[in-house]
Amino acid sequence: MKLARWLAGAILALALASPAVAQRPEVVELRFIGNEAFNRSELESAIATQAPECTNPVYQLLLLCWAGIGAEYSELDTGALEADAFRLKVYYYERGYREAEISSDTSMVRPGEARVTFRIDEGRAVRVTEVNVHDMPEGLRRGRLPLRAGEPFDVVGYEATRDTLLHRLANNGYAHAQVLVSYTIQRETPYEATVSYDVYPGTLARFGEIDIRGTQETSSRLVHRMLAFEEGGLYRRNALLQSQRNLYGLQVYSYADVQAGFGEEPDSVVPVSIRVVEGNMRRVRLGAGLNTVECANVEGQWTSRNFLGDGRRLSVRGRLGNIFMENCGFLVNDEFNEEEDETYQVSLDFSQPWFFGPRTTVGAGLFAERSNVPSVFVRTAYGGYVSLSRSLGRATALTLAYRPERTRLDRASPLFFCVNFVACTFETGELSDLQEERWLSPLTLSFTVDRTNALFSPSAGYAVRIDLEHADTYTGSDFAYSRLLGEASRYTGEQDGLVLAARVRGGIGEPHRGRTSPALGLNPQKRFFAGGANSVRGFDQFRLGPTILGIDAVPHLVNGDTSSTPGIGRAETSAGTRVFEGAGCTLVQIEDGSCDAGGLPDGRFDLRPVGGQVLLEGTLELRFPVPVFGGNLRGAVFVDAGQVWAEPDSVDLGDIVATPGFGFRYQSPIGPLRVDFAFNALG
Repeated sequence: MKLARWLAGAILALALASPAVAQRPEVVELRFIGNEAFNRSELESAIATQAPECTNPVYQLLLLCWAGIGAEYSELDTGALEADAFRLKVYYYERGYREAEISSDTSMVRPGEARVTFRIDEGRAVRVTEVNVHDMPEGLRRGRLPLRAGEPFDVVGYEATRDTLLHRLANNGYAHAQVLVSYTIQRETPYEATVSYDVYPGTLARFGEIDIRGTQETSSRLVHRMLAFEEGGLYRRNALLQSQRNLYGLQVYSYADVQAGFGEEPDSVVPVSIRVVEGNMRRVRLGAGLNTVECANVEGQWTSRNFLGDGRRLSVRGRLGNIFMENCGFLVNDEFNEEEDETYQVSLDFSQPWFFGPRTTVGAGLFAERSNVPSVFVRTAYGGYVSLSRSLGRATALTLAYRPERTRLDRASPLFFCVNFVACTFETGELSDLQEERWLSPLTLSFTVDRTNALFSPSAGYAVRIDLEHADTYTGSDFAYSRLLGEASRYTGEQDGLVLAARVRGGIGEPHRGRTSPALGLNPQKRFFAGGANSVRGFDQFRLGPTILGIDAVPHLVNGDTSSTPGIGRAETSAGTRVFEGAGCTLVQIEDGSCDAGGLPDGRFDLRPVGGQVLLEGTLELRFPVPVFGGNLRGAVFVDAGQVWAEPDSVDLGDIVATPGFGFRYQSPIGPLRVDFAFNALG
């Protein structure tokens, strides 16, 4: 025990006598002085010493970082400063500034806080005077090269030019080409560089034997059809990559590898080896949902990815909505969905992936549906479509489609149709053009590009879609119109988990004279509506844009006969005679303007969206990680803006309204979930 107490005392005495380890100061400021050729961010990427960073999204949103709260500081490492100065010198040297001199110094701003300064003397740049390419085959000399005369002698551009030349050769039959590079800087002219590329193209090569392995339920014939080359064709490296994309695009193969074989055959023949792994040929999907628009809904889909062979696809889909609507008052606001009958959608879709070439797909289908556009109309339609789609490159396609359908629009109130869409008068009978079945048969031309990195919640890339519709009597349509709709999205970030998403969407429609009355204007199904979860989120579904003041008692006022009791009327409906509480006016009183609607009870008036011919809306959203739920939860702040105008002549950008908000996105095992809260200053 005495020995233990003695050891403990000795350790304590040594600890008290030992000097405390000095804590390194933090870098609170990083400066570059003398840099002209390169900006601050470029130089920061080349060194280890970093300026203070604020990565906490909460602090960023509250602007606390700007006030110096929440910033993360790196410790000052004097040994690293010397290495950083050397890194900057190499950075300048590789980009043509071979005389650059870099020095660093530190100064204490306050105890424990240091300022780091890099002083740069860039010197004079070595510039390219000539770029000579020798023995390049005729026809391949044209085109810009990364390294150009008059610019600094950049080593990165120097190597990129070599790669560019090899790429051109490999895509024009020269499978074994080589390019040797050299540069000369004369002692007499130390700031001038002459660069030479000596090309050895070799012999022209052609594709040789094609070996396909891995097909079981599919056939080698299908693989052959999707290749962008054929045996005996001129060798092109891009054709191998395009063929691999074509095979993946079938969604039949979970793995596809297309490789050229070198060395086993003469230089003029390049055999190709293709390995595929088949995925699931059939898929069944079932789903159910609950929402505030249509209460409960269920859907199912069956897909065969190799229907009758050759990669043909057949898909059968069904959906049933508005289920249990009569018992859904706790969830659904009747103001947004007055339709209590079930809605449905049934479709049969077929596609043939090869049509006179691997880049063209033919599609056809049949459908029948009854859908409810809340507070606007109930649509019943059946018809079909045929389409021809052409791949223009990676994730880029052009599609021409024809979609004839028999359609009609229903509402509980016939007069609401007329007033809502300025569509008819009782004298002309134009109401039947909407309520009776008519042909709606547009031709559609669509251009799509999707270069995003994920189907759900992309973090990088962009997507563009442009749709042009046209319908007229020669397309078999009773309604004639032209309609253009475009949408573009851009995603940037992934720095510290932050993603900035931007989207803009706009469209314009114009009615033409068709078989229906000109008074109908643009068919309600083709008008633009805005507001809701996927639009300007500060507005209810379709509530942004032109509206009319609806009166719940309008059909009663028109068709009813006043009773002896003031304020009480009768209306003849399909269900019989209904007694209601209303203004009790006759049709004559309404027509001569003597009807007094002051007797209508409260709540009989509401705003109804009518849509418009011009749409413009956009979104700017910042997404950030929330460190809970295993990293599957992300937060977002956004600003939506937009407007719908009744017609092109009424467009005024001053009418655009903006609604900010915030939300959360959760990547659940069954799919992504999203909750948003938006604020509308207009109420």
